[in-house]
This record gives sequence, structure tokens and C-alpha cells, in this order.
Amino acid sequence: MSHYGPNQPPATQPDERSTPPAANLETAHPLIVGRGVSVHFNLQSAIVWEAARHERTKIVIALDPVEAVMFWQDSGRHVRHAASQPHVWVVPAGTTHRVEWRGTAGLVVLYVEPYFVREVCDAEIRDGQVADLRILARVDLLIWKLTGKFRELCHGRQPDSPALVEAIGTLLAVQILKAHLSGKPSEEKRRAGLSAKRLRHVTEYIEAHLRDKLSQRVLAQEVSLSEFHFARMFRISTRYSPKEYVIRRRVLQARELLLDGKLKVAAVAAEVGFCDQSHLNRHFTRVLGCCPGSLVPGIEHDYP
Repeated sequence: MSHYGPNQPPATQPDERSTPPAANLETAHPLIVGRGVSVHFNLQSAIVWEAARHERTKIVIALDPVEAVMFWQDSGRHVRHAASQPHVWVVPAGTTHRVEWRGTAGLVVLYVEPYFVREVCDAEIRDGQVADLRILARVDLLIWKLTGKFRELCHGRQPDSPALVEAIGTLLAVQILKAHLSGKPSEEKRRAGLSAKRLRHVTEYIEAHLRDKLSQRVLAQEVSLSEFHFARMFRISTRYSPKEYVIRRRVLQARELLLDGKLKVAAVAAEVGFCDQSHLNRHFTRVLGCCPGSLVPGIEHDYP
């Protein structure tokens, strides 16, 4: 196992994309080289990704629960972060890093060219960060859709074409980079939003109680805040009011149940906390742009 220290030069490669990290040769998909974003994906088993430093910003995405330990250098500090749930790791260009991947899970690695980072972010990515993919996907519908596509690709449930892989990889890189920067634009805004612990607690509470009446008062009590302060801090952290966030989570859960095909639309509405089918129809169409009936198995539709 390789370890790096302040006096140990990192490993280098002429082009790190030519040897995607943690590749299972028997199942690995070929690297898709794009103009701004190159994409590697795989159903990855346990492996140690040796210490390296590369010229591109790297986005490593664990699509499924997996034990992983990440190490990197950040502003001269040595950072260690352990994760067991789906996560996103942003590694700035020029950052020494390595990872110990201790299970099997869908893996996506996006290699982002420096000029692409500047055009998308109008800024440089300077700090490494690990984020909970579940929270990102709950807040950003597009991240939820795109990681779902990659999960299907990793598990072989959808044929992969280079054009499709590059397109969804590029879109996903854009959304993650924007979330990375918006997540910490200033110290003042960090203090104004919910702490990571409170945000994780309240979003997990919402997921577990979608059928229940989730008023702003109930959610505020869960994190020991007044309604006013909770609503303001929640919007800063998620970009949605508590009410709108709950509606969107109910809609997305309804989508999963409809695609599963075991419940009728009216039953799905009750299962996720809507008053009735018309209530579900109205919000479903507003959020997803199609009616619930279009997702019932056996009916043709073009929504992803």
C-alpha cells in the first residue's frame, strides 16, 4: 500500500485518463475521452488507488453504498475522509490523493479539463471536498437523474454508447462543480445555512416520514430551531423552501413507485403523502413535466 508524505513526490502519469483508476479488467468499460470531460465508469470491486497527482480536476462518484477512505492534501494539510454511503469526491487539479475502496459499487470518474472548469465555474476549484450523494440528489433533480443513468450503465441495465456517456458525464460534471462552489461561497453563507449534521438529519427525517404531515413547525422542531430561522437556513442550504423541498421529494418517490408498477396512481398519491390523486397530478406535472399516468409500466413515454 502506498502512502505519501510532505517529502515524498507523488506518482505522475503522462495522461492519467489512459489508465482509469481501480479498473476491473473483466468488467471495465472503455474510457470515453471528451473535449471538456472524459468519463470512466465501472461496477468496481475492492482496490487501493495509489497516490497520484494529475493535471485535471477529478470527480469521483460512488453510486452505491461502499466503504471508502479518501486521502488528499488541501492547502498544505493532510485530509482523511471515510465514507460508507454514496458520495461525491471532488479532487482539484494538482492535488495529491489516493483512495482505499473496500467493497463493490458503481463507480464514475469524471476528468475535467482546466478550461472547462473555468468556463463553467468562472473560478478555480481549489479545495477538495466529499459530499453525500443522497443529499445532492435530493436537492438537485438533474444530479438525481444523471446518477441514476450511470447506475443503470454500471449494472449493465442499459446499453452504453460513447455519445450518451459523454453527454451525461458532461452534464453531471457541470452540476457537481456548481454544487461544489455554491456549497461554500463564503464563510458568511456557511454560517447562515444549516450545519451538515442538521441538514442530514432533517432530510433523512423527511425521507422517512413522507406519508406524514410534514409542516415547517415539525421540521424546525427536529433540529431545535424556530420556524423562522429554520426556513431561512434551510433555503440557504438547499435552495428550496421546506414546503417545496418536501413536495419535490414526494414527487420523486411517487415516480419510483409508479415505475415499480405495484400500485395504482391513487394509492401512490396516498403512499407519499399527497391528499389525493389530483394533488399528485398537479405537482407531478409541475416538477417533472409529465403526468403520473405516463410512467405506468406498459405505457410508452419518453421521460427518463
